[in-house]
Amino acid sequence: MSSIYRSYLVFAAVLFFVGTVACTSLRAEVDFNRQIRPILSEFCFHCHGPDANQRKAELRLDLEQEAKRSSIVINKSAESELIHRVRSNDSDLLMPPASSGKTLSKAQMDLLSQWIDEGAKYSDHWAFQPIGQSNQLLNSIPKNDWSGEAPIDRFLLQKLSAAGLTYSKEVSRNQFIRRATFDLTGLPPTWDEIAAYESDNAEGHVERLIDRLLESLRYGERWGRHWLDIARYADTHGGAAIGFTTFPFAYTYRDYV
Repeated sequence: MSSIYRSYLVFAAVLFFVGTVACTSLRAEVDFNRQIRPILSEFCFHCHGPDANQRKAELRLDLEQEAKRSSIVINKSAESELIHRVRSNDSDLLMPPASSGKTLSKAQMDLLSQWIDEGAKYSDHWAFQPIGQSNQLLNSIPKNDWSGEAPIDRFLLQKLSAAGLTYSKEVSRNQFIRRATFDLTGLPPTWDEIAAYESDNAEGHVERLIDRLLESLRYGERWGRHWLDIARYADTHGGAAIGFTTFPFAYTYRDYV
């Protein structure tokens, strides 16, 4: 199997590995995007988020400066109004209110407290963050039996070895273009595309195939549809978790995708 083909298939496995490493210690530093933002989105942003029409008490928890001005005391969860409210036994003070039908678990409350005690660091969405410590992550993977074709293959080898498995035998060009085309576009390759790939003996033929598929309109259509599904896109509902209840221009996002 080509190293490039393995490389783009390993993406999900790498994400799983990173998540597993991050959770190895119960007291590991809390990650805002992975652990805190989901809690705030689910329980707080509807009334204390970006929608000015829904906002209560003029409090915004989605903006770091606003949140730390009134409800979060850095490094002091015991003095933070946010923690007082989510842990309160007074129904008039408890947040989220009972009328919302939502209740934070003890584990979620503890995460919020730990996050504040660690400095209540906010972070931009992960998509806008540079990839960090990539060399350190690669170096943490054993190099045993690594063929050297692509460093990312070591992630695959580690997972396969842990499961007592090895790579499958390399497939034929006919099989490879069929698998790659179905995977990236959702459609089979044409006979002409198969013939052209099988007769391409110049160096870099695999890279050229993958580049062509990634540039295809069919690739955009296939993954754009999946993205709208995963993002729970809808004209009337789907973004309530971040404080929005109406979407008059939602169609523009669909058209953009």
